[in-house]
Amino acid sequence: MLRSAAAAHPVEALELFRSIARQPRVVHTTASCNYMLELMRAHGRVGDVAQVFDLMQRQIVKANVGTFTTIFGVQGGLRSAPVALPVMKEAGIVLNAYTYTGLIYFLVKCGCEREAMEVYGAMAADGVVPTVRTYSVLMLAFGKRRDVETVVGLLGDMEASWSEAKCV
Repeated sequence: MLRSAAAAHPVEALELFRSIARQPRVVHTTASCNYMLELMRAHGRVGDVAQVFDLMQRQIVKANVGTFTTIFGVQGGLRSAPVALPVMKEAGIVLNAYTYTGLIYFLVKCGCEREAMEVYGAMAADGVVPTVRTYSVLMLAFGKRRDVETVVGLLGDMEASWSEAKCV
């Protein structure tokens, strides 16, 4: 049904997607959300990509590599993630600990450790507190590369952020 609406026009497909999401006890799947994200990306509808991603977060639909690849495909691919963050904010995508950590995870998984550290820096600059998962993903990646200096730096950051949290 979604594919036939998409063939007609992306706006009609998005409206159908939203109306399905408004139904009680109906939750979109990761596949249907990724399809919708890709459709909006293909038509250059950055604002609509943000709306679909926001709906995914509200319905607690698990994002996968395809989700983030599509979102960052709007801005030139996964390696351009650090550059795309301001554009995502402007488009209305909520950048919280979940979003940042998911992005860091997928960047590390794709071998883009440098970009993952740039996203980690943007996360800190935005005042978003990293989670244990954020730190563990980064430390594991840099530990595998035997980059002890970065791992020790991350441990220091983790200790500092938790010390600040205890003081509040």
